[in-house]
Amino acid sequence: MNETFEENYEKLKKLLEDLENTKDNLDQSFKIYSEAKELYQKLEKQLEDYKAKVDIISEEKSVD
Repeated sequence: MNETFEENYEKLKKLLEDLENTKDNLDQSFKIYSEAKELYQKLEKQLEDYKAKVDIISEEKSVD
């Protein structure tokens, strides 16, 4: 299932909150950090895809 950018962003915010609350558990902190990093990379890719779409639309509008 492909989550929207907004859904992934909310998940990332939750992971960061969880990370702040697990300061005493290094193993758990590392697990959350790894998940957050993967999600951040997914969000970055989604933004790149959106930017490419905007660029295409902008080019089409300038040709018309």
